[in-house]
Amino acid sequence: MNPEINALLMHEEDNVVVVLEEINEGQVIRYASAGASKEIKAVERIPIYHKVARNPIPARKIVCKYGGSIGASLRDIEPGEHVHEHNLCSLRDDCRK
Repeated sequence: MNPEINALLMHEEDNVVVVLEEINEGQVIRYASAGASKEIKAVERIPIYHKVARNPIPARKIVCKYGGSIGASLRDIEPGEHVHEHNLCSLRDDCRK
């Protein structure tokens, strides 16, 4: 694996990537997409193996991982933001909060 790559894009339609190491605020997140290296800057600390938005996700929109929906955003999520239970409603939950 390229030592500069520190995140994985599971499917080209995903709007999140998974980090392969703990990421600090301001650190560059690098992942491969369509054969090219892409970068986003972390806006906060991201725990290892957690999701990060790779592009803007408007409030109440579907969050995709593995090419399918894993839930809906509870609020606007900016690129480089940690995507987790504080801003993501799982498909198992009531997302009408």
